[in-house]
Amino acid sequence: MTAEEPQPAATPPKKPATDWPAKIRDKLLEASLVGFPLLLVNGGVQWLNRETTSQPWQVLVYLVPLAIGAGIVWRIARGRDDLRLRGPFLLFFGVYVTLFSLAAGAGFLDFERRMKGYAEATPPSVLGWNRLGDWRYALAPRVEATAVQPLAVVRSELSGERARDRADLARLLLQLRGLSPRAVALDLWFHGDDSTDSDPLLCAAIDGLRAGGVPVVVGYGLDSFRGDPAAIPPPPSLARCMENEHRGHLVGFAEADDVVRSVPLFFSGDPQQPALALAVVRALKLEDVDRPVDGLLRFLPPRPSLSGEDIVVVDVDELASSSAARRSVANKVVLVGVRSAAERFATPFGERLGVEIHAMTVHSLATGSWLRRLPWWASFAAVFVCCWILVSGAADPEKPARRLVLRAAGLSLALLALAALGAALFRLWLDVSYGLVALWLLLGLLLPLRKRLQRQQPRPDAG
Repeated sequence: MTAEEPQPAATPPKKPATDWPAKIRDKLLEASLVGFPLLLVNGGVQWLNRETTSQPWQVLVYLVPLAIGAGIVWRIARGRDDLRLRGPFLLFFGVYVTLFSLAAGAGFLDFERRMKGYAEATPPSVLGWNRLGDWRYALAPRVEATAVQPLAVVRSELSGERARDRADLARLLLQLRGLSPRAVALDLWFHGDDSTDSDPLLCAAIDGLRAGGVPVVVGYGLDSFRGDPAAIPPPPSLARCMENEHRGHLVGFAEADDVVRSVPLFFSGDPQQPALALAVVRALKLEDVDRPVDGLLRFLPPRPSLSGEDIVVVDVDELASSSAARRSVANKVVLVGVRSAAERFATPFGERLGVEIHAMTVHSLATGSWLRRLPWWASFAAVFVCCWILVSGAADPEKPARRLVLRAAGLSLALLALAALGAALFRLWLDVSYGLVALWLLLGLLLPLRKRLQRQQPRPDAG
């Protein structure tokens, strides 16, 4: 008998090579067919929110129904055996992306913006999530104060006697007149019903500076009636030298953590209610400066000098005792303010005097060196792309869950790197917090669903 010849082992069929160009083209087409309609829907929702709300937290009137709707649609979608973007799962995806995109566009985590003005004490901070984005300020490039050089001149706390304080201010302005400043701005406001005997002297000092070609801009406070801010007029005895075209408001916006990060250039969109910094820029005839589209100037200080100071602060007493201090005034934009506990505010650059914040704002506006917060569509793109790539990887339940987790981690790192590059190279603020929360929350929803679908997969026959 002859031994039976061994049969060669059967070789498994080779998988066809993946046509990557065609696959990428198909994925991009699918993303476009889903993304562009969602972009239009989000644009309409963002417009509606802007027209009907005035504070970031008020977007809850839209977020709550969207969240409820997303929850209802998810309960329907999770009962199906398909994770591809179609049917109820596609509807859930659209509502989910709109939810986070709307929250990002409205700046929901800012929660509330409160006005901070002259002589307002800063209450203790109770919320701190806004600080999580302040790392951008460390990356944003600063420029030297060359085109406009701000200088803060501060007085000690006011005596409380208005006639005396205004007489002291008049003497300071007369002293500055002989030191050749480029412009003078007063981080002080004057009560509308309180005239004093010193007012003619103060007006004469202001008129003297202006007659010498030095613009003088005066600050003013704001009052509000049913939510609409309005400028507090100066006393009748000072109205002649404090006309509206030479005045600017002294208000900054404190966010939920009580940190002042921005200054509104106008109130209620009224060009007649400009910020002090904008009034200074106008007085210097710098009309072609770039301005933020949303009207909120996210200021940056100048590059520190050799002494390590970004804003030079000179005490009034130094002007009398130091010739070097007097020489430092020449060709500077001098901002006159008060050094007091009530005039200290938290900023991304540490605790600063109000007059320093106004000096930073003048510098940022004149040089174009401020953080530009990207519009709502940038946050929409971040949320949509991250969630779409994650869902595309979850469609095949046979792939291990760790690959999905690694995909989410990679997307997170890419989003953070993109935000860091935008801040470091172009002073752009891309808000990544909403995209990261949307990404990892969606991962938490998908992983249990994939696990259930894997258990329902028929096991291969062992026989």
